[in-house]
Amino acid sequence: MEYFPLKAGTVAGRLELSSADLGQFPYELNLRAVPAGNERELQVRASLGTTQTVTARFVSYARTRADYTCKV
Repeated sequence: MEYFPLKAGTVAGRLELSSADLGQFPYELNLRAVPAGNERELQVRASLGTTQTVTARFVSYARTRADYTCKV
């Protein structure tokens, strides 16, 4: 079973926990990930012909370091 909570969708699976003292505990799983909600907007104001630098923080799930650049 693969479950990616960042990707909207549903997946079904089975989880079984076992203990030598308490026995087995089987569970049927129905997992649902919903689309992410809107994030806080980032506003940038600059006069024509000028440069404006803004730092934005967000979570990246890349397994390696990644640099992001946005130019408008």
